[in-house]
Amino acid sequence: MKIAVLGGSGYLGGRVALDLSQKYDVTTVTRRPFVLKNCSNLVVNFNEKFYNDLIGFDVIVNCIGGNRNDIEVNPKSAADLKQSLITNLCFLSEIKKIFLLHVSSKHVYSILKQNDTRNLYALSHLNTERILEEKFSTAIGSSYQVLRLANCFGVPATQSSEFSRLFLNQVIIGILKDNDDIRVRNPKIISSFVPLCVVSSYLKEIFLNPFLIEERILDLGMPYSFYLGDAEKIIRGIFSDSQQINNRLIINSLYGQNFIEKFPHYADISFFNSEVTAFKFKT
Repeated sequence: MKIAVLGGSGYLGGRVALDLSQKYDVTTVTRRPFVLKNCSNLVVNFNEKFYNDLIGFDVIVNCIGGNRNDIEVNPKSAADLKQSLITNLCFLSEIKKIFLLHVSSKHVYSILKQNDTRNLYALSHLNTERILEEKFSTAIGSSYQVLRLANCFGVPATQSSEFSRLFLNQVIIGILKDNDDIRVRNPKIISSFVPLCVVSSYLKEIFLNPFLIEERILDLGMPYSFYLGDAEKIIRGIFSDSQQINNRLIINSLYGQNFIEKFPHYADISFFNSEVTAFKFKT
């Protein structure tokens, strides 16, 4: 089985490609030449005939999201690129049997529920899912899943700037630099986080036979959500090798329950620990 990871030079796509390459034949698909250990690289121009470049792949992982900064600077161009990309993948489903895993963001839907029609970042995610639902063809056996992710944190495979924009990564970096003056501006805000190892573990499992997947949309949230202030305390406890990580800091979240029923071994703080402590060897 040959897997193409679109956006493989980015923070999420790079980690997904690197982890999957331990078990599968993986190619990163990028606009500029990019080298990632154990992965081939295919340089493409995301134009109207882009689907021709992907004929040789069985599984497509689309990690090219609507970058928030790009959308704010040039909203029409960013939205058009994302729409063209997903339309190409839908056309590919008509001419070759493929499985498409489309990575989306779970946070944008809470924004849309507030009827915030000015949020172009959120609307671009919604529009992409709409195109998939309307245009993706299953006539020859192709199928897809939309994977809605929470904030991904963990050890990066690339130098993408997205890495340092995420709250938990900023906290981890600060602690590693012995910065005792880390201040969480809104410690009582509840947010959801998913370790990158959980994402890659999920993909490794479903790719054993992706065409048997029935769920069109899966929220891959962490089985827990955290107060931002409590998340910082948990991370400090991990780095101090504390055996007394306070589980009372953890709040059960409803959206993770279906996932945990299928993959109960993720209902453990150990995967959180594995991503955090790995930073000790990366700095």
